[in-house]
Amino acid sequence: MSRYHRALPARCSGLRPAKVLVGVLRNTLARARPPAVEEQPTCARNLDAVTRGSPRRPTQAAARASKAPRTWKAVLALACLLHLPQLAAAEASERDVSLEELLAYADTHAPALQLAARRRGYAEAARADAAPWLRDNPSLELGAGPRFDRAEGRDYDLFASLSQPVEIAGERGLRLTAAARAGERLDAETAAVRWELRRALGVLYRTAVVARERVSIAQHLEGFAQQMLEIARRRLAAGDASAIDVRVAETDLAQLQQARVSAQQELRMARIGLAEVSGWPIESPPGVAAALTPPAPVPALGSLLEAARVAHPELRVRRAALTEARARVKLADREAWPAPSIGVQFAREGSAGSPANYILLGRLGIALPFWQQNQGERARSRVDAEVAQADAQLHARAIRARIARAHAELSGAAERLALYTTSVAPQLEDSLSLLRRGFEAGELPLLEVAVARERFWAAQRDALSAYTDYYRALVELEYALGTPLPAAAQSGGAP
Repeated sequence: MSRYHRALPARCSGLRPAKVLVGVLRNTLARARPPAVEEQPTCARNLDAVTRGSPRRPTQAAARASKAPRTWKAVLALACLLHLPQLAAAEASERDVSLEELLAYADTHAPALQLAARRRGYAEAARADAAPWLRDNPSLELGAGPRFDRAEGRDYDLFASLSQPVEIAGERGLRLTAAARAGERLDAETAAVRWELRRALGVLYRTAVVARERVSIAQHLEGFAQQMLEIARRRLAAGDASAIDVRVAETDLAQLQQARVSAQQELRMARIGLAEVSGWPIESPPGVAAALTPPAPVPALGSLLEAARVAHPELRVRRAALTEARARVKLADREAWPAPSIGVQFAREGSAGSPANYILLGRLGIALPFWQQNQGERARSRVDAEVAQADAQLHARAIRARIARAHAELSGAAERLALYTTSVAPQLEDSLSLLRRGFEAGELPLLEVAVARERFWAAQRDALSAYTDYYRALVELEYALGTPLPAAAQSGGAP
């Protein structure tokens, strides 16, 4: 192993894997470049002599020297191919995205939306079923048989009949209308799935924002505990503290390290959830680019109720389902009409002892709707329409109640969060600084410092919990509303 490769781990510490590989490739190719003509060693001159036809034969060292650059290039190319996916994943995992970027990515990659897009094919299948001008296939009948008379003469009879049922009540147009209404319903369902996806990603994204802040606070407190441990050791060495102070500082540091690991795991799980829902590669889940923001004013309830009555995706789905059901009622009523059958018949009547007779007839047949009038389908379609209408009314009422409930939750969460953002969060750094100076000066015992630090950490956890409740209530209100909230009411979703 060369001196360069033995020193590689030390040179690569702290660098990204992609940069490491590029550096190795660049240095190796530079080392593998043939030297200049005037600097060529004896083995290289032997190679040149052989190339020019000189009788001198290359030595074994010259042969090894000529193969070395090509060998290194092949090895490095293979290493690049083997590690390229891991390097790409490592680079992608460091990318932070905004909520808008994640929603745009999910719009084309989310599994739920891809499934909803596949379901749109049902409408195309219904339209293909309704497209033919003639609903039923034509019918062909053939017949042949002998003819006998008393004089023992013989002949034969033949006939052929072709008929085609024809719809005359406009059933095809109504089928196409029903297929179009089914397509509108499926489009509305796709929009509802997209809105549900926005809700899920909004909750997960803001959960990741809070989790990242929890990691930052845990790391900050871990650094504070590390400083307390160093001060305790210095004071112990100076005879100003006891060994119990060092043990308490070590225990406190271990607890905060565990809290930091737990916060990092929570952040990792939130990022994996974002990747799962949005269709992002699981091996490189996205980061979050937003930061915690103070609560915004909550809009008035009356304006929210009026906006939801028109724009909510679930209401659009119910209205589209009701329109489709009514179109199918009209189709079922029209399909009860009789469909005449138009045709032509050709016959040959044989006559023993005389010429045969040839007959050509036009035919018109119609079914008499005495017993079957499409009663079952007509009754089912009417029930479907009544159920769709009742479902739309119930959802309209439920959405109003959901908006009122989410509005109340958001108002309470915003008030609670305002208390923490104005009193608890800004005092953390000053409080830790006072504790550090007090312990270093010997004015505060370490046990009291640890208890106070734990109180501060509990207050920060409560503040982050308030942020979580506020963001969840904000997402639920937007989801219940069915349309994005005004920009002034948004919080935690922008970088």
